[in-house]
Amino acid sequence: MIYFELEKRNSKQMGKVLMGGTFSAVLLYALTGIFGYVTFVNFNDYSAFDALKAQNILEAPYANVKAITIGNFALFFAVTSAAPLVVLPAKDTVEEILGKDQRLTDR
Repeated sequence: MIYFELEKRNSKQMGKVLMGGTFSAVLLYALTGIFGYVTFVNFNDYSAFDALKAQNILEAPYANVKAITIGNFALFFAVTSAAPLVVLPAKDTVEEILGKDQRLTDR
C-alpha cells in the first residue's frame, strides 16, 4: 500500500522507506527502554542490578510528573484513535460469518 504512494516506484525508493521506518521504530523502542531503565535505577545508593531487583513499578511516584501525564494522555489518544480500525473490521467479519443476508447495520 505504501509502495503505490511513492512518486518514484522502484525497489531503491521502497528500501529507503523501509529503512527509515525500521530505524524510527528501533530508535523509539530504544528510547522507551532507556528511559524506563533510568526511571527505576538509582546509581548513587547501590548497584544497578540491586536497584532493578528491589524497585516496584507499581510503587513509582508518578503523581505530579508532567512527562508521565503527557505520556498517559498520548496513550489514551492512541488507543481511542485506533479503536475504529479494530472494531469496524471485526463487525464486518462477524457479518461475513453470519451470512450476507443478515446484516447488523445498513451500509
